[in-house]
Amino acid sequence: MTEDSQLAFDPEEVCRWYDNDLEAIQELIGLVQADLPRYVHSLEQAAEAGDLAQVARVAHTIKGAVGNVCALRLCGVTEALELGARGGDARRVAALRPDFRVTADALLTELAAWVRTISRHPSSAGGPGCQP
Repeated sequence: MTEDSQLAFDPEEVCRWYDNDLEAIQELIGLVQADLPRYVHSLEQAAEAGDLAQVARVAHTIKGAVGNVCALRLCGVTEALELGARGGDARRVAALRPDFRVTADALLTELAAWVRTISRHPSSAGGPGCQP
């Protein structure tokens, strides 16, 4: 799968990680949906202020939070942001911010759609292998 076509998160892998416990998965997704917009805002504010130490901290926090829902694209972007910020590379951080915003928005959109799907049709949550 190419970077452009990669899903924002992997629902089948989430189901495997959490033993198909849809209640726990929905709770975890709810936490990501609640926290990610705040984290995005914090990272953007820190980047605007030139506070690379804070960018690195927030990027690390985001990477951990979204890693729990198998959001590999956003994990990759936030890892690059964290490494750029820790290395004092403000240009790299600035260059990554547009992809960061797009990828974070895509994750939130896909998570919301997936939650709607499993609310209506729990047996189709992640395809084969993700049965309640």
